[in-house]
Amino acid sequence: MGGIDYEVEYNNRARVPENPALMAGWATDAAAYRAEHAPRKIAYGPGVRNTIDLFAGDGKGPMVVFVHGGYWQSLDGSSFGHCARGLNAHGIDVAVPSYDLCPQVTVDAIISEMRAAARELAKLGRPLVISGHSAGGHLAACLLATDWPALDVSLPNDLVIAAYAISGLFNLVPLVGTSINRALGLDDNSARAASPSNHLARLEPFRVDRGRRSVASRTSAPRPNASGAISKVSVTATLWRGVTPSASPVTE
Repeated sequence: MGGIDYEVEYNNRARVPENPALMAGWATDAAAYRAEHAPRKIAYGPGVRNTIDLFAGDGKGPMVVFVHGGYWQSLDGSSFGHCARGLNAHGIDVAVPSYDLCPQVTVDAIISEMRAAARELAKLGRPLVISGHSAGGHLAACLLATDWPALDVSLPNDLVIAAYAISGLFNLVPLVGTSINRALGLDDNSARAASPSNHLARLEPFRVDRGRRSVASRTSAPRPNASGAISKVSVTATLWRGVTPSASPVTE
C-alpha cells in the first residue's frame, strides 16, 4: 500500500478545474451585495490590505467575522461580502477582513494580522463569532485558541466566543511537501506552530456534517478522512466553542 499523496489530497484547484469561473462568480455576487448594502471600512493596520468591511445589521448582540480562504496566498475580502447577506437579513452585523498574502508575508504573520483585526473590532464592545472557509477556517480556529488577555490585558478572555470553520485546515504539516507550500515557506516546525490542532486545550470541538450534529470530546482533534488528510472536498464544517471555566458542552 502506497503512502498518502498529499498533493492530490490538498490541491483543490486541480480537483476543481472550473474554479476560475466559480471564484469570478463570488466576486460578482459580492459586488452586487456591496452595491445594495455598502459596508463601513475599518483599518486595523498600516497595510493596504489591513482593512475590514463591516456590513451593518441592527448593531446588537455578537458580531460574525467571516475570514476568506485561498490557502493564505490568494483572494481578499472583497469577493466575500455576499456572505453577509443572510446574516444581515436577521439583524446580525458581519465583518469581512482582508489580510496580506504569502509569500510576501508568512502564515504566522497572517495569524497576527487577524488577531489585530479582532482587537480593532473589540473596540465596538461586542463578542465575536469567527467563521471562515479553508485557510479562513484555519484562521478562525487560531483566533478562538488565542489567549487574548496575554496579548492585551485590556481584552476579555472571551472576546471570541465561537468559531465556525468551513472545510478548515487544522494540521498544516501535510502541506509542507506540496506545491501549495511554495508560497507558504513552511517547514515542519513552523507548520506545527501554526496548527490549531496543537492548541486543543483552549478549544472544544463541535462538528456539523451535512446538517447532522454530534458532540466531540474536548481532547479530540478534527477527524481526518480515511487517507489521513482532512477532506477539502466534502461538505464539512466544524463549530468550535472557546473553553472557559463556565463553559458547558454544546448539546444542540
